Amino acid sequence: MEKKRIIKGLRLPQLPYISDDLYQIMLDCWQLDCDERPTFTDLIESLLTLRENTLIPYLNFNLYSSFQYEQFYPDMEVAVRPVF
Repeated sequence: MEKKRIIKGLRLPQLPYISDDLYQIMLDCWQLDCDERPTFTDLIESLLTLRENTLIPYLNFNLYSSFQYEQFYPDMEVAVRPVF
């Protein structure tokens, strides 16, 4: 999202296949006050907790009938070297 939109209070809506827990992490990252945003360590901890808790479908594409996968063409893959 654009900085201006965040400042105005606009946020992406919660899509049907995003769990409440994952969406809350997104909202936490969009806090206006940077001191209220999670640190990267906090984010990693939260995401690992979501991943480890298999009872919570944090991304459930079965709930979103419009979701479509793109065709994968391995021949089109290009190896990219790091720039650093």
